[in-house]
Amino acid sequence: MQKYALTKILACVLAMLMLLSTLAISTASANSYISYSENTSSVDETTPDENTSDKNWFDKLPSISDIKDYFEGLFATKDETSISDYFLGLINTIPTNDEGDRILGDYVFRIGLDSTYIFDVEIISYTGTADELEIPARMYGMAVTSIDSSAFSENLNLTYVKIPYTVKSIGDGAFLNCENLTNVKLARGLKTIDDSAFNGCTNLSEIKIPATVTSIGSSAFSGTALTEVTIPASVEYVADDAFGYCEYMEYITVSSRNKNYYSVDGALVRIGEDGEGDTLVVYPTASLNEEFTVPETVTTMSDSIFNSCANLKTVYMSASNCQDTFSTLFVFCSELETIYFDGTVAEWNEFEMPIFFVSEDQNVTVICNDGTLVVNEAYYYGDEESSDDEATEDEASKDEATTDEATKDEASKDEASKDEATKDEFDLGDVNGDGKLNIRDATLIQKYLAKLLSLSDEQKE
Repeated sequence: MQKYALTKILACVLAMLMLLSTLAISTASANSYISYSENTSSVDETTPDENTSDKNWFDKLPSISDIKDYFEGLFATKDETSISDYFLGLINTIPTNDEGDRILGDYVFRIGLDSTYIFDVEIISYTGTADELEIPARMYGMAVTSIDSSAFSENLNLTYVKIPYTVKSIGDGAFLNCENLTNVKLARGLKTIDDSAFNGCTNLSEIKIPATVTSIGSSAFSGTALTEVTIPASVEYVADDAFGYCEYMEYITVSSRNKNYYSVDGALVRIGEDGEGDTLVVYPTASLNEEFTVPETVTTMSDSIFNSCANLKTVYMSASNCQDTFSTLFVFCSELETIYFDGTVAEWNEFEMPIFFVSEDQNVTVICNDGTLVVNEAYYYGDEESSDDEATEDEASKDEATTDEATKDEASKDEASKDEATKDEFDLGDVNGDGKLNIRDATLIQKYLAKLLSLSDEQKE
């Protein structure tokens, strides 16, 4: 057990190599990789660029043998608890703010331990007012590997940001609503761009996604001013709304070596897995194309895929393109005129509301295999006033029919009563029983009263 614990401590010793060596080296300005002014308001990070011959700067650090000699006395004279406290003591020499977070200049950060037992840094927030910012690759000798959620969000000073090659992930909303940010430089080494990372950066018009990125999250670039973007071969996942509400987006291209996505006329398509159909993920809002044909391999289209496409006039699509599509496809496409639908009228009508019209005057012709439809708001919603009028007319008709029926019933009853009364009356005066009440009956009654003839009991009744 003691041997195992000692092994863990040795791992920590190696993990502290970067920190210890840098702290030691920093005392000599000639060899320093980090320097900062007395008031620590700015940081001069001079870590050599990854593309220079100095990128093997770690060769200048002490060797494992040197470290072993350095710690030989430490392990010989102190117990495990003391050694752990020693390393924690080194970390605790880094300044903190009132909340207890580590700080360097205008950066607030936390220290973590990666899977290889090397200490790294995650930037939590930035308190400065710079408009152009180059985030340092290292802080106190430790690599800056991630930018935390909302670290720079709502910062209206930033116009330019350069993110170093050490950063592997940009967290949720890291630069959310940085409305004046116009240019961002991302470096190779970045792996993930998380949800809403640059959402609401309304002036961000340019971005180059590094060839190391594997994932682009939901609304990552939503609402930006990007006009084009290239998806590199490394990307495995792009959220359906990653580029949502990008009103200036004209086209998206995809590396021919990407095994997960491809581009058709500037639209982004995700390749289906395990025999499933493809998905039309993004159709660029500002595409200059007036016609678009949905690929035959597509079986699903993202929600509101054709959203505010002002230039789109004609679309060719089929019933098979919509097997798993349940949302409105066309939203405020002001110039949309014709849809060639490879399917039946019945299949088209299975869509609850495929078009959200610009106005009640907009008409779209849908040409199906077995007929042609002219669809508009009234086709799906009907005319509300007409519906009300029809309802009133129906109600009036029902009332009138009810009244007529009642009148007819009453008349029938009256007539029946009259008939019954007449029948009773006839029975009473119809002496000869011929069903008629006439002079003959009257004559017979007179003769009976004059005792000129006799009547039977039935006649008397």
